[in-house]
Amino acid sequence: MKSKSLLLLLGLLVAVVAGYLLAGRVLGHVAVRAVNAYGPDITGTTVTLGRASLSPVTGRGWMEDLVVGNPAGYAGTKAFSLGHLEIALQPVSLLRDTVMIDEILIRQPEFNLESKLTTSNLQEIVDHAKSGPSSGESEKAPAGGTAPSAPARAKKLIVHQFVLVDAKVKLSVAGVELATTIPRLELNEIGAAKGGVTPAEAVSEVLPQILQAVIEAGAKTTGTQDLKVRAKELGRQLKDAAREIFRK
Repeated sequence: MKSKSLLLLLGLLVAVVAGYLLAGRVLGHVAVRAVNAYGPDITGTTVTLGRASLSPVTGRGWMEDLVVGNPAGYAGTKAFSLGHLEIALQPVSLLRDTVMIDEILIRQPEFNLESKLTTSNLQEIVDHAKSGPSSGESEKAPAGGTAPSAPARAKKLIVHQFVLVDAKVKLSVAGVELATTIPRLELNEIGAAKGGVTPAEAVSEVLPQILQAVIEAGAKTTGTQDLKVRAKELGRQLKDAAREIFRK
């Protein structure tokens, strides 16, 4: 009798674990399809998400290999990529109109900033996000598949904490490539003042501040590089002047 009860208990445990894992994979698959379908409407460029997983029980999940392409007219193939994104949300809020996200943590993202006379690739993406569809949800299907059915009422988000760490930046300035990093960036209560915002509106709030951090880091790097060039040139001039003195 005890052995049968133990087997039943083990069977239930396996079923629960299997259901837990399957639910996470299903929600992850939905997230991948949604990002790949609706991301281009927000950024105006290609957007691809590789993998994702989300637990409906704990509300914790992750995404990997999110790549945002460059706008037309720029040399590189991608504007930025988010290597690993972790998310923690309140599961019960998934059943409500506004999803409460406790934290979004992005580790080791890479940004490629290409400048033109009056704009840049990242600025064009920011501008498109601000002027794009307010819901961020288009009926257009992703290449090679069908778009997920849009809900009758678009979900809104409130993000209590958004953190960006270990970010790398590659700058292309006047044909010269420079590399730098961004200090830890933390944003709080995104969408809270409005009682929730759509995904597109959340992106349009976050991207300008990331762009500002990229520009500031780039300005410091290009400034340092300029000082190095000037110092080298000054050293050459002093060396030449010294030679002239000893010749006399």
